[in-house]
Amino acid sequence: MDVTALEDTVNSLYGQAAAGQVGSWNMQSFTMADLANFLGVPPPSVPIIPLVSAEQLEENIIFADWLVFSSLNTSEMVYGSNALKLLLDQRPDLARDKRVVVFAYDVPYGLDVTDISKIDVYYALYSQGHAFIDMAAHLLFLELTAVGAPPVSVPGIGYDLIEVTAPDANQVISLSISTEGEEDDPEDPQPEFFIGDIVPVETGVIYDVNGHPVPDGTVVEFLVAQQGEPIPTQTLKATTQSGVAIVSVTLDRLGLWTISASSDPARISETLQLNVQEDAPALATVISPTRIPTYTPLPTVTIAQPTPTAELGGEESVEEDQTTPRMGFVHLFLGLLSVAMVGSVGYLMVDRETATLNTRVRLTLFPVIGGLVGYNYLALKLPGSEVLLQYMGVVAGMMVSVGLGAVGLLIAIVWQGIDR
Repeated sequence: MDVTALEDTVNSLYGQAAAGQVGSWNMQSFTMADLANFLGVPPPSVPIIPLVSAEQLEENIIFADWLVFSSLNTSEMVYGSNALKLLLDQRPDLARDKRVVVFAYDVPYGLDVTDISKIDVYYALYSQGHAFIDMAAHLLFLELTAVGAPPVSVPGIGYDLIEVTAPDANQVISLSISTEGEEDDPEDPQPEFFIGDIVPVETGVIYDVNGHPVPDGTVVEFLVAQQGEPIPTQTLKATTQSGVAIVSVTLDRLGLWTISASSDPARISETLQLNVQEDAPALATVISPTRIPTYTPLPTVTIAQPTPTAELGGEESVEEDQTTPRMGFVHLFLGLLSVAMVGSVGYLMVDRETATLNTRVRLTLFPVIGGLVGYNYLALKLPGSEVLLQYMGVVAGMMVSVGLGAVGLLIAIVWQGIDR
């Protein structure tokens, strides 16, 4: 993948030239090889691509609020392909107190349960084409919701493909007389059966745990019994096609026939009854199962105390962070640096031979006071500060401090002219 593929996509969709939700100066992209080199893995003698210094990468990680990884499958032949796992295993402190998002553009089972526990969100996209990178950007900004289920087992989250594609144990399997190969006309009379006829019985669509039709070839057992007759229950087996199984039952005896079905672990189904008599037609009757009522305790009222969370679990918390930017250490550092700069400019403008002490103090302190007022304006979240932080990012403190510091310097210069 191109190093800046996701960064460029985010800029094109949400940057200053588009939605204006993010500034390009707030993002930096590095390769997994850069990360492996930073973690102390010796690079090959001739790297395929130039590597950035470990100091540069460490500085970006320390000051980052988000760590977004685009990962492919791990290969011993590719230097740095296991860098994400190494980071989570060896330096989990670097990912602590940050939003960690992983987009797996290949197989999703490269991380174990311990690694995944250190990640806020883990998306499996299965391909690194442009459409999938575009999808990753939309997911990152919560404009789309990830739907679907992994088509492979993911041991790191306890997701076993065999288990989740098994029939859902909570469903009731429906039964009916099969009309396969016949035109479905609601005005047709209900089919009638006599002794010796073959009855085609089919299930409704059987669903798996993910809510999809079970895979073709899933075994379904049909239990055929005659009430009041000392004949053992007959078990007929069939396999599903598009989630539906069909079996043929021969009515070779008189009496009340009952047909039910199960597909482990789904053991509850409707019952199909046929009362076969000597000279009377038998009609199929469907009986729904009677569920045993379960005891449900009365709800208890609890007062939940809100607790701060750093999880990327819902839109509300992320939207609050996006609409209410926060001042951080970088803002403080740049703000103080700008205050020192405008104070130095005022100090250097003083003519030490002719200026009075009051003039010197004024030309030095007024810019400093103006710069501090500008920084505190942002830090105290006064009206309009959020807009400046949203559009200017980390340089907001510096720009506002320089601007108001220049105003303070201008006031001092005007004051000096008035005194003369």
